[in-house]
Amino acid sequence: MTTDLGMKVYTKGRPPWYDIHGHTLNKPYLIGICGGSASGKTTVATSIIERLGMPWVTVLSMDSFYKVLTPAQHELASTNEYNFDTPDAFDFHLLYETLLRLSEGKSVDVPVYDFTTHKRDINTNVINC
Repeated sequence: MTTDLGMKVYTKGRPPWYDIHGHTLNKPYLIGICGGSASGKTTVATSIIERLGMPWVTVLSMDSFYKVLTPAQHELASTNEYNFDTPDAFDFHLLYETLLRLSEGKSVDVPVYDFTTHKRDINTNVINC
C-alpha cells in the first residue's frame, strides 16, 4: 500500500497494526481535539490525518454522542431552544466506553445523531479495529 505522501506500507492485505497471527502489534493512538462549535476541530483533524499519511485513521465526532432527548428536551430542540453545547447534552458514559474499546483494539458501534429529527438513527457506524 502506498500512502498519500508516497510512503510504502507493507501489510500483505492485513491492517498494519496486526501481526501474521492476528495479534495487535501496537496500542492504538487516540488524539483528542476540543473546542467550541465551528472552531476548526475538523479542519485540524483533517490536517493531522494528511500529515500522517496513513489511510486507516478514523475521526470520531462528539456529535455522535448526544444524549437521547426527553420529550421536553425534544420540544425545545424542535424550536431551536435546546442547548447542544452544554456538557449535559452529551452521553459521556457511552463516549468513554467507545474510547476504551478503541484503545483496546476492539470494534465499536458509533451512534448516528440526526439533527433533523433530534434523535439517534437506528443504524450505527461501525469502526473496525
